[in-house]
Amino acid sequence: MGKTIYVFGAGASRDGGIPLTNEILKVGYRLIDDLSKRLEEKADESRKRKEKGEPSFRLVKASELDFLDYLNNNHLYIFKKVYDFLENVLHWDKDPSNLPNIEELWGILEIAGEKHANFEYAANEHTTTSLEIKKALTSLINYVLWGCRVSDEPEWNVTYTHSPSNPYENFVKKLPKERTIISLNYDTWLDTAIRNANLPIDYGSDFIPYQPEDIKLRREKSSETVLLLKPHGSFNWLYCPTCNLIEDFGLFHVSHVPIEQNPYHEVDADLPCKYCRTLREAVIVPPSLVKRYDNPHLENVSRRMAEELKIAEKVVFIGYSFSGADIHIKYVIMQSLSINKHKLWGDKFSVTVVNRSDQAIEEYERWFGKGKVESLKKKFSDYIEQDMH
Repeated sequence: MGKTIYVFGAGASRDGGIPLTNEILKVGYRLIDDLSKRLEEKADESRKRKEKGEPSFRLVKASELDFLDYLNNNHLYIFKKVYDFLENVLHWDKDPSNLPNIEELWGILEIAGEKHANFEYAANEHTTTSLEIKKALTSLINYVLWGCRVSDEPEWNVTYTHSPSNPYENFVKKLPKERTIISLNYDTWLDTAIRNANLPIDYGSDFIPYQPEDIKLRREKSSETVLLLKPHGSFNWLYCPTCNLIEDFGLFHVSHVPIEQNPYHEVDADLPCKYCRTLREAVIVPPSLVKRYDNPHLENVSRRMAEELKIAEKVVFIGYSFSGADIHIKYVIMQSLSINKHKLWGDKFSVTVVNRSDQAIEEYERWFGKGKVESLKKKFSDYIEQDMH
């Protein structure tokens, strides 16, 4: 059997309760409300314990904690910046059902950043720059995808767990030998599942491993390496623009670290480049209509992605809507498949779409042709169980 390429969008993670892109702002707003209540409860409890002459804190087991217990007023301050901007600049009326499209929001911030322009308004007792809002939005997305889980039954709801289940674990167990994975998600749930299976990861460029065990794993199991290409970046990558080096932090999310320096001046020792001390940057291509792929390592990832698509025998799109905002990704896919060796030689070649959305399936048929796409309207977990052999 020839090579299979799996292309993941946010819909695959949604099967495990991880919010979709169009749910992030709504979930974030709920997170702010619930976190505010939790912090007030903790402060009230601490005050009552002091009045009784007891220690202001109490010891609890880790199993009794949830995601909110790991957040504090610093996080609340950062998250609120996003919604202050929405209210003061985009005239949002605080109705969760009327939140703007996150692609439009980030697109506006990207353009402002390129023009070095700010939006003047008073928020949190000081003027907030567009760069601060971008960083706050990056942090919000990171925390929402990390610890917030959504469900639709019996009605739409948000829960918080310290140790959520990983929707990719069974997928990794059934991976064929000849495979490549392309993920358009920033989160590291897939990366974690691969690492938990004791398999080394090749991200498609020259990454410096942060964890020594990753180096050892690459040496001992090089033949079992999983090629995982993330053209939109990842929460566990940091890039030094001076040295042109990119570091893989493994299981650690680091894209949000720079935000916490202002206003609380919390500088992580691993954030500055270890060689030149330049402040490193998160590697994230935002969910906006204005996308930039000028990071040299993302260019390498894009080239590797094209090379893999040219030799694939089967391409499986899972939970990816083939969004119009991803025109660069569409270009790489369509141009590479137009010269795919199996298609040119008349060999067996197939495209499978795993998606429960009729609109998404129609989009694939529009681009690939009706009757040219195998459509599986099922959950990611059902696809793993029923169709991966």
